[in-house]
Amino acid sequence: MKSKDLIKQIKLDKLTFEELHKLDNLNVEKFSKFGEMNLLSLIMVQMVAYLTSSIINTKEKSYTSLNFFPIANSRYLKNNLSFDKLKTDINYKLSLQKLKKIIYRHVPFSNVSTLNVFSNVYSDLKILLNKNFIFRKTAVFKPMYLTGYDEQYKILKNYLDDFKYKNKIKNINYSANFINAIKPYFSKERFEIDKSDFLLVGTNAKLENRVTSANYLLNRRQVISFNHANYNTLIIDEPHQEYAEHAFCTYYVDYGSIKKQTKFFKTNFLFPKKIIHLNNSTINKIALSSDIKDKIIYLPDAFNGGERHGPYRDMNDKKYYKFQKKLLNSKKNILLKTHPKTKSLYIDNLKHNAKKILSDDLLFLLKKYKLFIVDRISQAFFRIACSDAKILYLNIGRRKIKKEILKEIKKRAYVVNIDPYNINKEKIVYYINKAKSFKIKKNKVLEMCVHSKNKDFNKILNILKK
Repeated sequence: MKSKDLIKQIKLDKLTFEELHKLDNLNVEKFSKFGEMNLLSLIMVQMVAYLTSSIINTKEKSYTSLNFFPIANSRYLKNNLSFDKLKTDINYKLSLQKLKKIIYRHVPFSNVSTLNVFSNVYSDLKILLNKNFIFRKTAVFKPMYLTGYDEQYKILKNYLDDFKYKNKIKNINYSANFINAIKPYFSKERFEIDKSDFLLVGTNAKLENRVTSANYLLNRRQVISFNHANYNTLIIDEPHQEYAEHAFCTYYVDYGSIKKQTKFFKTNFLFPKKIIHLNNSTINKIALSSDIKDKIIYLPDAFNGGERHGPYRDMNDKKYYKFQKKLLNSKKNILLKTHPKTKSLYIDNLKHNAKKILSDDLLFLLKKYKLFIVDRISQAFFRIACSDAKILYLNIGRRKIKKEILKEIKKRAYVVNIDPYNINKEKIVYYINKAKSFKIKKNKVLEMCVHSKNKDFNKILNILKK
């Protein structure tokens, strides 16, 4: 029988998923007349985060006073906070990093521009580009010209006002804050972009990247976007990749071999015309050492405080912490490696026994321990899958994985769907024992999600040399 908390979680997922489709319909019905690169399609990532976080956090008590706009926590929703008091615009702050960007804007003889590319694959590609004398300069962010600028903002404001009213949000600045936050990215006048034929860009979930990519596409330039995770982005059976990661690019550079893209929306977010599959050279076979520790390592997801949005992303921190404690206390030999993205602020509020916490690098741990527990398929899972260690995957319902991928995961790991809110220690021990005796079967997890037969960058080089 499902717990009340799990039923609530499923309901929230449904509500946030419905909001995505409402935005899709809004785009088709009200914004499509302004073209495919309209205001809503360009701010979709931030809009989804704003509205779904408002749905999730409306009754969640925030245990920090911090705001992470456009994430709306309960403090923000219940008080008349204005945008100016929340966050200054980081895109225009002068810093050492900004000075470097200014210098790299003026590289002579370059027909390739770059913007915020921080992936491992690009680090390797840079070496080859230098050897082939393919020079790059840093793209200069320019606000994007919007047809019907005032009308588009009016439609957006009306939708935000209606959402605020229906969801009983008390902050009178709710609509104005969001609009003020995105306005610096758009303009009533046209700006010229540089003369580069290509833009190499990081994730287009970032608004600065997304607007710049759209500007290049509008000017008939080619955009190559890079995956920032260590596994194929298409393993996830959710709409996020469609409107965020895979949006507004000519080519998308990914790992593994999965090609089929699921289309959730009527809106055209300009899928890449081709996905370039590469091999992830950072994930290689790791053998167990002769000095094996009799411990089990649990790798949880991050705590998020009020930085929650949906669907299928996370759960209430305090309830997640309670689940973690139950898991850690089920056996004396279970240790926890804290998620690298969990901020110390959140850890301070949700402390485990210091003796249970490991700070070692995961690559080191993979050589020393035989069993790892995960509750979400993420970067850590694929690193473990490349070792000889056993894996227990306790699926708590966060993140939906495509059926064909889950089928292969079940050959590599012992997988069980659980209700994290009411599972008992005895059941956890039972699953741990089953995972210990689990026989790893021949599978295609790494072949599909991480590794590729294409181990060089010739496809990218050929595009840039055209």
